[in-house]
Amino acid sequence: MALVKCEECGKEISSNVKVCPHCGYKRKRGIWFYIMIFLIAIIILAVLGSNNDDSKLGTNSTEKSSASTVKKELYLTEIEKNIFHTLIQNQTEALINGGEPIFSNDENIVIPNMISANTIQLEYEKNEINADNLFKNKLLLVSGKVINISKNSSNEPSLSLSGGSNPYMTPDAKMKKEYIDWASNLSKGTEVQMICKINHFIMGSIKLHNCIPFDSWFNEQDWGKITLDAYKNNTSKRADEMIEFVKTVASKIDVNKTSCVDATFDSGECIDEIGSIRDLIEEEKRKTSVNTQSTNVKK
Repeated sequence: MALVKCEECGKEISSNVKVCPHCGYKRKRGIWFYIMIFLIAIIILAVLGSNNDDSKLGTNSTEKSSASTVKKELYLTEIEKNIFHTLIQNQTEALINGGEPIFSNDENIVIPNMISANTIQLEYEKNEINADNLFKNKLLLVSGKVINISKNSSNEPSLSLSGGSNPYMTPDAKMKKEYIDWASNLSKGTEVQMICKINHFIMGSIKLHNCIPFDSWFNEQDWGKITLDAYKNNTSKRADEMIEFVKTVASKIDVNKTSCVDATFDSGECIDEIGSIRDLIEEEKRKTSVNTQSTNVKK
């Protein structure tokens, strides 16, 4: 505690007292007191301003997020539903059998790229770390030649596939139990295609697990639902274009003569009708484009 002189009577008093005990003079606060009050006020105002900005930013972010996740409503008539599902079937058949679909929905009907068990095995033999980066925990469409068929104590079928540089260290594919009947109909030398994931590379062999025959996996996918969900959730431009195409085709079909209504539905005849209307739409677009170009040249 320091002693200072009273500004009024000149006697020594404590620096901590607010009133002189000798003459009753109220001491004035020092300049540092007011500077401190000023700085505290600035800090408080800065904090309040920051909170307000954060609140506004949070509101804007929420609004943007809500805007990007707004779901679209969709109503399809009977004929539109049949056209939609016929197009989905046409797309899947084109994928399996080869050929061009009437309308390509390649954003939503997607299958993994095919890779041979031999290629995977050789990549792991060459560099396990790099191979893990390429393949592990990814859905793979694996092709290969069966060299052995067996099952474990849990009745899960297992296929040894041809591949790699060492005939004693070959790829092994562990199937899901429910596909034991499928495996029982295989023979050595059969070429197979399966959807699998890499489990391990152990003792020089890749271990594929949860393998499903490709045809079974493909048929289990609800491609129609996947496409409709993509449309409703605004996650696929191609889904938007497909729904627009469906509605355009439906508007041009003669409902009294079509095979795309429930009462007379025939998928083969329906896809032929859709193809014919698609050609007419393309021809109309071409004529419109030519007329537009001709008008522009005249101008």
